[in-house]
Parts: sequence; C-alpha cells; structure tokens
Amino acid sequence: MTTTLAALGHPVEPQARLLNTWILAWQGVFLHRIGQAGQARLRLTAVLDSLAELLLAAQERHRLEAFVYLHRAGDLMTDRQRDETGRELRRSLALYQEINDRWWMIHCLNALGAWEMFNGQLGQAWELGRQALQIAQQLGDPKTETVTLERMSFVAEHRGATAEGVRLAREAVARQSDPSLRTVALGRLTFALLAVGEFEESVTLAKEAVAWRENLHRHIRGTAFLSNTLARGLLHLGRFDEGLAVAQTTVQHWQDAYGFEQPFLLRTVARAFLALGNEGEADRLIQRTVESQRRMGNENLFALAGALVDCAYPALALGDLNETGRTLVEGLRMTQRSEAFQFTCQSLPAAALLLASQNRLEEAAFLNGAIQRYPHLTRSRWYATVALDRLAELLASLPAGLRSAAEEQGQALALPEMTAELLALLT
Repeated sequence: MTTTLAALGHPVEPQARLLNTWILAWQGVFLHRIGQAGQARLRLTAVLDSLAELLLAAQERHRLEAFVYLHRAGDLMTDRQRDETGRELRRSLALYQEINDRWWMIHCLNALGAWEMFNGQLGQAWELGRQALQIAQQLGDPKTETVTLERMSFVAEHRGATAEGVRLAREAVARQSDPSLRTVALGRLTFALLAVGEFEESVTLAKEAVAWRENLHRHIRGTAFLSNTLARGLLHLGRFDEGLAVAQTTVQHWQDAYGFEQPFLLRTVARAFLALGNEGEADRLIQRTVESQRRMGNENLFALAGALVDCAYPALALGDLNETGRTLVEGLRMTQRSEAFQFTCQSLPAAALLLASQNRLEEAAFLNGAIQRYPHLTRSRWYATVALDRLAELLASLPAGLRSAAEEQGQALALPEMTAELLALLT
C-alpha cells in the first residue's frame, strides 16, 4: 500500500479529498492494531503532510490533527519513544480542548493516564482519570465511563487504596450492559478482589469470565490475564498444583499467540513453583522476568518494582539473605518513586521473615503488626507457605509484652509511611 494522499487520486471535490484523508488516517489506526507500527506511522504522518493541500476550516483541521497525534502516539509508545509519546498526546488533548470535543478528550486523558502509569507516575495518572471520569459522566456515555473506572481502579489498587479499587471496579461492571465490555470490567474486578483478600469471589468470577470468553473465541490477551488472575487466586487458596497448571497453560497460550513471554504471567508460574518447594526454578523464572523488565529501559516502571519484590521470596527460601535485602530495597525505592504502595504491602512478609532470620525479632514483630492490616496477606495460603508460617515460629520466642508493643506500632502505619520505615530497616 502506498503512503501518500496522492495515491488516493486527489479528487478535485474538497469533501471527497477530506474523506480520502480520513480514510488514510484510519488506515494508520488499523495498521497499528495489527502490529504494523512503522507502516501505521507512515500513514498518519502522510495525513499531517497533506494538510497544507486541504482548504479546511480551523475546527476541521484541528479535529484531523488531534486524531493523528493521538493515534501516532500509540505507535511511538510501541517503539519505546516515551517522551515523544507524551508530547503527541498533549498536542492531541490541547486540540480537542480547543474544539471542545469532549468525547475524544476522554480518550486523550485516558491515554495520557496510561502513559503516566508506564512512567511510574501513578498520582498523575489518577488525576487524569478523575478528569476523564468527570467528562464521561457529563456526557452520560457508559462505555467511556466503564473504561475510565477500570483505569482508576487499577491506579487506586496499585497506590494501596485497595478497597477503593474494588469499589471502582464494581461500579464499572454495574454500568456496563454490553456482555463483551462487561467481561473486560470483570477482569479488572477479579484482580482487585485479590488485593483485598476476597479470593473465593475472585476465583468464581474469573472462571465464569474465562469460560465466556473462550466460548466466544475472544482475543487471547484478555483471556490470558483473566486466567492469570484465576491462577493467582488458586495459589492464595492453597490450591498450588491447580494454580501451577493454569499458570503454565496461560503462559504457553500467550507464547503461541505472540511469540514472546509476558513477564507478569511468568511470575505467577514462579510463585506456584515456590509454593510447591521448587525454589530454584522459581528463582530462575523470576530473575528472567526482572531481566525482561529492565530491558524496557525505564527506571520508574512500577512493574519492575513488583518483579523485584517477588525476587525476595525465592532468595529467602534459598537462604540468600543478602540478595533478599538487596532486591527488597531496590523494589521499595521504585515503589516510593512511583507511589505504587501495593508493592510495599507485598514486601512485608519477606521483609519481616528476613529480619526474624537475622534475629531482629522486635523489628520483625513491628512488620508483623503491619501485616495484620491486610487480608490479602493474612488470608493467603501462598503467603503463609512462603513466609508467614515460618515467621510465626520465629516470633514465638519473643516475650509477649515486647511483641504486642512492637506489633501495635507497626499496625498504626499506613503504606506510604511504612515504605520509608522499611527502607530505613533494610539499609
């Protein structure tokens, strides 16, 4: 396919030329969706280059430019050109604001929110989501409301506001009557439920949603992440063999479909191996995910923080206390930068067991007090198996009065303050 407006015939009629320009722009969008980012960028750039040939009113010109900048930003993101991506998205948003196209403003705000999340700026992502939701509610558009609520749920959960994450996810499900879109919202809810320790409900909903998607042969991406949530729910319930089987099948399906490993899915396989006592394989797989995330070249990528925290658990099981502390500190520093405080929560059992293994029992009890705030940890058979059962054994030798006082202090701290305390204890 050619990449110039001239190839479409340059009809004399202005409306026909405008239509052909929009066709070229949509070609770029569809090329991006089938993975041809380079060709997509050529199409979209050709549209911008052709604008001088079109005699357009300012509003129509801005609409076309805004559309191109928004979708070209997606191609730039695919090629890891993050700064340029942000500039394109901001240009698009400013143009849509100028012509007061509120429907497309929502999409720009959500895209900018995703970009900020990738850069580890969850506070900025939350604010952009809040703005998008306000506009979506004014328009009364349930589809854009649902998408925005899902994104805000994700951000809330990762910032440690897990109950708010569940509330937003439930609202997204309730507002969507379209079965396909409702299943997407269910995927967000199933994962949010894990973060508040509602493992049975998560597993039940995930099974239903996976079966529905498979019956309709829906896209593998959404099904894979739902299956991954199912696997994690099974691990939290102590059904380790079943969780491993689901996780391995999910990784293989992704590999078959896309030709590469998805790090987050692979980490679930590693978690299953660890719970089943295969510490070496768990460590090998998690190290592979860390290497994959580092290749992204983004020091603020909060997914790397999660991978580093996961590294601490097999390191503990292998008796490598230095490596346990090192990975926890690196992960917690990233957590602090990105405000992804849910990873602080996930680090608590490993950090507490590390300190207890070093005979720092009062400090371990302090962290155990913090652990009691989070049902995600206290109800989980996975955390019990890999850390908390052993922690309880070690803390049993601490005098009851000392232990109670230390735990009370730990229980009083929220996750942002606890992040700073953890870093002080581990460095």
